[in-house]
Amino acid sequence: MPSAAERAIVVATSRPAVRWFFEIVRERSRWPLTIDEIPLDSDQVADHSQEIGAAQVAFVDTGNDPLTAIRLCRTLRSQRPELPIVALVCCTQPFTPWHLQRLLQIEGGCSVVDGESTVEDFLRSIDKLFQGKALMHLQLSADYNTLREGLLRRMGPKSGGNGRADAERDLSLIALVAGGLSDREIGSRLHLSPHTVHHHIERLRAELAVRNRIELAAWAGCHGLYSPRPAGLTEAFPPGGPAVEPGGD
Repeated sequence: MPSAAERAIVVATSRPAVRWFFEIVRERSRWPLTIDEIPLDSDQVADHSQEIGAAQVAFVDTGNDPLTAIRLCRTLRSQRPELPIVALVCCTQPFTPWHLQRLLQIEGGCSVVDGESTVEDFLRSIDKLFQGKALMHLQLSADYNTLREGLLRRMGPKSGGNGRADAERDLSLIALVAGGLSDREIGSRLHLSPHTVHHHIERLRAELAVRNRIELAAWAGCHGLYSPRPAGLTEAFPPGGPAVEPGGD
């Protein structure tokens, strides 16, 4: 078990964006924070009894499959009745009032926090849970820039490219495709010709191993780049788009 000065949590997720977000949470924590990941699968709980047994809080991502997440919350509650469980309600995925009701009906209670909270929100929430306080946080205040920075660090510069400017443009392209914009509309946002936009999208499809624009949009949702709220894209990628080197078209 961790010492009094340490904190230990488990995170159940299958989404890279959630993993990266918690990496940043750990970096910014004012106390030592151990974070173990477990599968989003109630049938595998027994295989991770050590991590679950050492945890002081469990976070369960409902983003891709709310019903699977709810089943996992119930299993965790049956295994460790005293363990605080927090469901991450990610608003970029289908999560209905029915799902929320099922979460709140879990025996022993289940806290809820929106998956678009800032890092500081999460740290305050974790601190409250360690103090034995209940939590219900559903304020929609997305920290899109945090997730974008995580993706930029991992995409890396391309051979012969312009480094960060290319990565910024690629993320903007993916997010705008996910928003349903046409090549012409994306070109207008990023100051590129429709032909150049199409070329970049085809390259990104090949690099990310997706077959079409629908799968590219799904990739964006999985990595936290897409929100159905129009303001979401505006916050993450301003209408002017990222800086593009002269002649980039």
